[in-house]
Amino acid sequence: MNSTALQLTVRSRCGEHCEARIRRHVIHIDQPPDVLDHDTGPTPVELFVAGVAADLAQHARRYLNRLGLPACVSVTAHYRTELQPARLGGIEMEVAVTDLPLGLRASLLNVLERCTLYETLRLQPDLSIKLTSTTPHMATEKT
Repeated sequence: MNSTALQLTVRSRCGEHCEARIRRHVIHIDQPPDVLDHDTGPTPVELFVAGVAADLAQHARRYLNRLGLPACVSVTAHYRTELQPARLGGIEMEVAVTDLPLGLRASLLNVLERCTLYETLRLQPDLSIKLTSTTPHMATEKT
């Protein structure tokens, strides 16, 4: 199995605002104004869905470039949230490609269905939460 271990850090700031540091980039993550009237960035759910859409767009563009096609790609995401339990209930991605030859539709769809984030959602990765203390006086977990 080939895998690469990577890391990024997200720190809470004031209120619901968080700051994600990814390589040399800083992304501000917040809640919409109807929740806390801040709206300094996308919500975590919006950022998640945008990441999937961007992955599809990049894979489509890379595939079309390899074929020498100067296609413009855009991805529109339609998604719904559920409350019990809180989660994304569904995501539908609409990939629009200008001047895509009819004979390439099936092969492009095949490429898109193998994108990293699409496959991650389909195959459900291992997911865990590890709680650590950053100050010596924080209460520790009772056993």
